[in-house]
Amino acid sequence: MYYSAYYSATVPLAEEKPMRPHRIALAAGLVSAVALALLNAPTASATNATAATADPAPGSLTFYTEPDLTGTEAVYPGGPSDTCTELPFVVHGHLNLSQRGFTVYESTDCSGHGLTFPANDLHSYQNHEMRSFRATG
Repeated sequence: MYYSAYYSATVPLAEEKPMRPHRIALAAGLVSAVALALLNAPTASATNATAATADPAPGSLTFYTEPDLTGTEAVYPGGPSDTCTELPFVVHGHLNLSQRGFTVYESTDCSGHGLTFPANDLHSYQNHEMRSFRATG
C-alpha cells in the first residue's frame, strides 16, 4: 500500500493491481488459435486470377468476395505489383502472405478512396467494395 506525502499517513492511495500474465497469455493463445483456424478454413469455391490453390502459398496475395475470407477468391502468387491491377470482382477481404504492403481501392483504376495494408496481413472490409490494388513502397 502506498501513501501520499500530501495526505496524512492513514489515507492510502488507490491500490495498484498486479499484472495478470496468465490472462495475457490466454488472450495471445486465443488470437493465435483463431488466426490458425482462419488460415486453415476451406473456401466455398475457388475462382482465381491465376491458378486455384487449396492453401495460399507463401508470397501470395489472395482476395475474397466475403468478409469472412470465403466465397470466390482471386490469387496473385507474386503478391502485389507496382502497377494498378483491376480485380475480377468486388472483394471484401484479403490474406497477404507477401513481403509487400498494398493499397486496395474502390475504383477500378486505383484512384480515389483506398485502404492501405502491411505485408503479411489478414484483413476484411465489410463496408467497402474494393475493385483494384497496387503495391505501396
